[in-house]
Amino acid sequence: MKYSFYSQLFSSNVFILISLFTLISIILKPLSAEENNSFPTQDEANIIVNSNNNTSVDSAHRAVVNQVGVISRFIDSFFENPNYAAEEADARISLFQSTNITKRTSRTFRTRLKGSLTLPNLSRRLKLSFSGYDDLNIDETREENIEESAEESIKIPSIRLQYSLFDRNNIQIKESTGIRLRNPSLFAGFRFTIKRDLSKKWNTKYIQRVFWYTKDGWISSTELNFNRVIGKRNLFRETCKAFWQESHDLSEGFKFNLISSFSQPLAKSAILRYHWSSFYFTKPDARWSSTTFSIKFRQRVWRDWLTLELAPFITWNENVNWKSDIGSVVTIALIFEGEKLTPKPNIK
Repeated sequence: MKYSFYSQLFSSNVFILISLFTLISIILKPLSAEENNSFPTQDEANIIVNSNNNTSVDSAHRAVVNQVGVISRFIDSFFENPNYAAEEADARISLFQSTNITKRTSRTFRTRLKGSLTLPNLSRRLKLSFSGYDDLNIDETREENIEESAEESIKIPSIRLQYSLFDRNNIQIKESTGIRLRNPSLFAGFRFTIKRDLSKKWNTKYIQRVFWYTKDGWISSTELNFNRVIGKRNLFRETCKAFWQESHDLSEGFKFNLISSFSQPLAKSAILRYHWSSFYFTKPDARWSSTTFSIKFRQRVWRDWLTLELAPFITWNENVNWKSDIGSVVTIALIFEGEKLTPKPNIK
């Protein structure tokens, strides 16, 4: 039956997900008063954004004065959102080792390495970045690719230089050039970002990327985010992504990715995220391709730079007649960011 997966949703698979969530809740220790106060406050945010670095390229840091800006930036940094590294991180290196286990497929392992570094010249407008994992053959049904799948326009692994043309009043224009290492190809393009605070609890972000590859032609990626703070620290985000690739126009047309997520910081070192992601293609016929629901629990352990993530998920895909598949991804990540990696020259 075409929509038989709905009956699967409310059967044993949901029971497994609920059991996993309950187990996480039991294991997680209650927050003490000290931990509650450790989450970034409005005063702490004002101290950070009013630091002595007054270059225009750091305006993104000064812009997050509203509660929604502070919380969304903290969560994006914690979960390694690709936009955070491209727009705000001055120096960041990340190494991931993940294991994916599903009911239908064998266990898979994946190692990822990526980083970015703002160079101490040209008023800190120039950034060098690299991506050391393969995102060319994307399977959007794999849970760890939910966030990455719409980033296919980046065509990694790659090395690139990004130059900030304009960064003021919550508007950024950046141009990039680089080389893709697998199936080598030169590329160049631009990234346009605009942010708007609708209130202290609502904001929106629009991102447009257009790149040209010597072997693939034109690639366009559009992203629209709506962020809403719920309570004092929880963040709801609704995201719509549209992707088009010249070389895949006949087989896929436009690829849309609709994402709903709810992030619940449990402490400064732990966050629980509920994540629903669906894909829609316009060619050869307009159709839904897949949908995935996951629960992510990420915790810093032992050191601030070491994190452990558990992400059980359930997915449905048209390729298997919308039959459900459950699995889990376990990830260990080493994330280095801060003054030790930030260039030391005091550039004004």
